[in-house]
Parts: sequence; C-alpha cells; structure tokens
Amino acid sequence: MRPRIAALIIATLVPVPTVAATAPAQISVGGHATVRAEPDRAVLRLGVETQQESAGAAQRETDRIARAIHTSLETLGVPGAAIQTSSLNLHPVYSQRRPTDRAHTPTVVGYRADNTVQVTLTDLDRVGPAIDGAIGAGANRVLGLTFSLEDDSEMQLAALKAAVSQAAAKAAAIADTLGQALGAVVEVREGGVSVRPVAAMRMQAEMAMDGGAPVAPGEVSVSASVTIVYALAD
Repeated sequence: MRPRIAALIIATLVPVPTVAATAPAQISVGGHATVRAEPDRAVLRLGVETQQESAGAAQRETDRIARAIHTSLETLGVPGAAIQTSSLNLHPVYSQRRPTDRAHTPTVVGYRADNTVQVTLTDLDRVGPAIDGAIGAGANRVLGLTFSLEDDSEMQLAALKAAVSQAAAKAAAIADTLGQALGAVVEVREGGVSVRPVAAMRMQAEMAMDGGAPVAPGEVSVSASVTIVYALAD
C-alpha cells in the first residue's frame, strides 16, 4: 500500500497597505450683520421721593403722588395695565453732625419714602406729554427712558439672513482667490442674536420734562452672527 503524503499548506495573510482617504479641503467663515428699525414702544420710569417727620406720613404722601401720576397718565389715554408702581422704599433720615460737635449722636429726624412709576407707551408722540403730566402730578425724578420694538422677531430673522449672506460672500471670495470652486455647506453655527434698545440720555428726558425739545427715539439695533464651514472643490 502506497503511503499517502499529506501536504499541509499554510497561508499567511499579509496586510495590504491602503491609501488613506484625504479629507476634502474646507474653509470656515464668519458673518455678522446689524439691521436697524424705528422703535414703536417706549418705557418711561419716573421717581417720587418725599420726606416727612413720620414714616406713615412719608408713605401716605408718596402714595398720593403715585396715584396722581396714574390719573394724569390715564387722562392721556394710557391704559391702566400699562402703568406699574414698584420699588417702594422707606428709610429713616438721621441728623447730620456739625463740624464743632464731636460728641454728636445721630438721631432720627424724619423718614424718606420713594416710589417708582413705570409706564409703557406704544404711541411715541405721548412720551413728552406723559413726562409733563407726571411731573405736574408730583414726580420729581426721571429714572430712565428706553425705546424698543414691541415685536423684534422679524428684525432678528432679517439680521440672520444678512449675516448668512455676508458669510457666503466671504467664502466665495476666498475660494475664487484660491482658484477653487465653493462646495457644499458642511456646518452652520449661529453665534447669537442681540437686540439693543435705545436709552435716551438723562439730559434729553430732563429737557422734555422742562418743556424743551422732544426726545428723539433714534433707532433700535438688531445684530446677528453666524459661522459657516464650506467644502472646497478643485
């Protein structure tokens, strides 16, 4: 009987080197845009401050003036819901030490009460008359006057669109300079949208209070920024 010879074949797998795929070239550009619009809302903050011998008298006098301010604003046609009274504070007033009185002990000589009345106006022509009426009713401080947009959603979208257009134009210019074609959008990141109301200068508000020139509302600024990553094609 003829012997059988078993042939054992061992195959060794040798890894074949592969060529790594080259990532496509990309560019990242930023876009920023600001759009402006005339405001359609004003928020006026007026202060009332009184000082009396007793805490109760000071608070009653401040409340009386605040009610008078409410009445003057409602007379102009401002709805009651647009008028808010807040920040009521009451604190003692102490005697002041004389330069020659070294042993002075502070004593309470009265009480000071202050209140803040805030009114929101959608008719900007009423800003001046509202200040005049409030001052005539007893308000003695102008705490702030801010102009803004009642609804800024459309302006935010307009700012975003303008920012995207700017970024696209920058990307096209870069690609053209490099002699390459602009490819598809790889990534888009919104940097945020900010709305900047217009704060009237204190001097302007005081001029309106004194019957001077009307307060100019200016323009509300809405800004947006984006970052866009594009692929480049040969």
